[in-house]
Amino acid sequence: MTRPLNILTLSTLFPNVSAPNFGIFVERQTAELANRPETSVTVINPIGIAPWPLRKLAQYRALDALAEHEEWRGLDVYRPRFKLIPKIGGANNPQRIADAILPLVKTLHEKAPFDLIDAEFFYPDGVAAGGCARHSLYDQGTRG
Repeated sequence: MTRPLNILTLSTLFPNVSAPNFGIFVERQTAELANRPETSVTVINPIGIAPWPLRKLAQYRALDALAEHEEWRGLDVYRPRFKLIPKIGGANNPQRIADAILPLVKTLHEKAPFDLIDAEFFYPDGVAAGGCARHSLYDQGTRG
């Protein structure tokens, strides 16, 4: 018997307790994928937090208060933080996201190698996923 296809879903849009309907379409499709017996899915939902003094604003306080790891409606969800520079920092978000999630991705990959990354959006998720892949996280032939 072969092991399930181990999928890492990377999405900056994903519901949480402070915004339960934010990215609900991503949650629904990810839950459907996770319900298949031939798959195992882990979600990484990078959370952008503005630097001080902006991080004191209610919207960032609520995000910063989120659990860094939780089961969200049956899905295993990690929420690492990255520095978000509002209005002017968007071009650098993919690199900031990749830098923030890479240690977690490496740790999770060592425990159970990922077969693929499901980057939900081309930008910034897809670009950040590419940054992670360039760090040779994925060994050839990890499928069993």
